[in-house]
Amino acid sequence: MNPNSFLAFRSAAFTALRHQPGTSGTQALRLAAAIPRAAQCSRRPTTYLISSSSLHSTSITLQKYQRDDPRQPKAKRPEIPQHKPTPKPRRGNKIKIEYVHLLDPTTDSIGPLRRLSDILDSVSEDDGFVVELVQEHPDPIVKIVDLKSSRAQTLKQRQIEKRMAGGSQEVLKEAHFTWSMADADFQHRFQKLQDDLSKGNCRVDVVFANKRGHKPLPPHEREERVRELVESLEEVSKEWKPHETKGTYAYVYLQSKVKVSNKVNIEELKESVPKHIQQKEERRLRQQKNLEKQRAAGQSSEYGSLWGV
Repeated sequence: MNPNSFLAFRSAAFTALRHQPGTSGTQALRLAAAIPRAAQCSRRPTTYLISSSSLHSTSITLQKYQRDDPRQPKAKRPEIPQHKPTPKPRRGNKIKIEYVHLLDPTTDSIGPLRRLSDILDSVSEDDGFVVELVQEHPDPIVKIVDLKSSRAQTLKQRQIEKRMAGGSQEVLKEAHFTWSMADADFQHRFQKLQDDLSKGNCRVDVVFANKRGHKPLPPHEREERVRELVESLEEVSKEWKPHETKGTYAYVYLQSKVKVSNKVNIEELKESVPKHIQQKEERRLRQQKNLEKQRAAGQSSEYGSLWGV
């Protein structure tokens, strides 16, 4: 305990003793001063007993702050692998080189030295082409890249790696229906079930159940509903096990007939819309819908204030 802390503690003890009935200020000062100053350098907790003829005994413990022993090894933090993103080649105006060679992708031949600004002016990013730096040393070389083809090649590689990692193991899923569900809900879940089976390499267990509070359908109607579902999915699936009925429940076991291939259609990937563009369009539609709701709410409030509704 440092001297300042000790003096503060002794002053607090004096204040507490002075307000006790039957204790004079001189007596309280004498009792507080009885605490030895040796407590300043004590390393162990020390207990002092302050007593008076008219006071009850009070136990006071002084605890010295224990610092970490520098000789003890500190616990190591778990190592977090450092993220190392793949460096992207420089494109367009980010290439800060005045003169470059243009690479012909068909013949892999390098053209004469040209001004980079002339090459950039001849290429329009709106048409899906961009100038990309191939190397900077010893001689700077650039090439003209078709963005659609480049993106399609990247997606193709990712899909092949994903399919190879997944192997031939079948994916097991479940789909739940009720006998009395609305047509819109049924169509939504049916479309999701059809999409899962169309991807191939998939088994889906379909469960029909009775909705709470609704009267169950007759057995022949339940059987007809199951048969219609199986026939609607004949193009993409088959029953790998006969369907079962237990009380008001029905279980249908479907297996996809679509064969999964590692071949990827590069032309379809070229025409596919990038994910970030899809998300941007979805956000725009949501904002437009919210604005229309706000305008409709504003018009209704103006109508109410006008007619006193």
